[in-house]
Amino acid sequence: MLRTALIIFLSQLATALGSDDNKINVFVPSFGGDSFGQNVGTIFNLQVLRTLRIPQNAHGGSAPGGKVFFLPNPFSEFTHSEVERVSKDLSVQLTLWGNALPFGKSTAVQSYLTIPYYKDLRPQRLEEWSEEVPNDSGATKITVDLPRRRYEFSPILLDQAFVEKYRTPSALKLYEGKGRGEFVGIVGPNFTALRYEGRFAYVSRDEDHRKGWLELPDVENDKEIVNFVGGLVRLMRGDYPGAIDLFKTISASEAPHAVKIDALLLGATAKAKLGQDPRDDIDQALALNPYQQSTIKFKVLAVIREYRNAETALQKSKIAQKLTQILDEKSYLFSSNDPWLAQAKSIETAIKNPQQH
Repeated sequence: MLRTALIIFLSQLATALGSDDNKINVFVPSFGGDSFGQNVGTIFNLQVLRTLRIPQNAHGGSAPGGKVFFLPNPFSEFTHSEVERVSKDLSVQLTLWGNALPFGKSTAVQSYLTIPYYKDLRPQRLEEWSEEVPNDSGATKITVDLPRRRYEFSPILLDQAFVEKYRTPSALKLYEGKGRGEFVGIVGPNFTALRYEGRFAYVSRDEDHRKGWLELPDVENDKEIVNFVGGLVRLMRGDYPGAIDLFKTISASEAPHAVKIDALLLGATAKAKLGQDPRDDIDQALALNPYQQSTIKFKVLAVIREYRNAETALQKSKIAQKLTQILDEKSYLFSSNDPWLAQAKSIETAIKNPQQH
């Protein structure tokens, strides 16, 4: 019965998502099969949704839209592969999912982020950073994409009082006023958030379009997850200043090194897209882990960008030597037939012999 309801819901959601191709869709399912898992998913949905804003620096044309959808049932399989399959079917770019499990007198919430790679219908991927230099045939372009597409966040421990308060479906209550006034009802599994004021969300229930204010609980240790997902959505929508703000909070936090490194690299992408200098963020990421392949890719692009911006032949020569040194020292992190490495070496050859162009 649960699987049948899930299939029907996904079919309805696919129809809704297909109406606007130039949009970043975020999917948040229930964090378990009981009402508490549904409430945890609802809270994450609303917390991520509140990070959305109109992009200030969309790359040409109209800004891509952004939507966060909630699924009142969990996935049938808790694996990245299954989430990728469903996400592709729904034209979803990011899915935040997980489970809520008892842990002593508390509850541990284990969350994951899946970012499937597939040819969606967006005219351009605003999250990519590219550089190019002239060569014998015209120009060689090299690009870095997201550092990775599967994330496992640190578990969040919810205390017993929180668990008891949000264990039942009626925990998320709507009122006419912000925390006061007539009781409208519970938020339910299907809703649309209309606006936010402080810790309150103004929500419309899909079933009857009743509207009311919902107070969002302050889950202090969920900031790493919400800010990272929100930062990615902002980056993918071309809101580069907003992405920098959220990734900066993560890189300055106590988040695990893997998440901090990627936040620094994604912040560097946003800075590069704005014409700012991304080198400091990349160097910080290298200091945390000098052996991560994705970080080396970002470092190479930063050096190529530095070369393109250099004003004198002497400066360009020194930067070309820097690129050679990086590739000589770090090529072992790539397979010998890696196409990205071949592009980087092609650019190295081009900038070492500029007189040919």
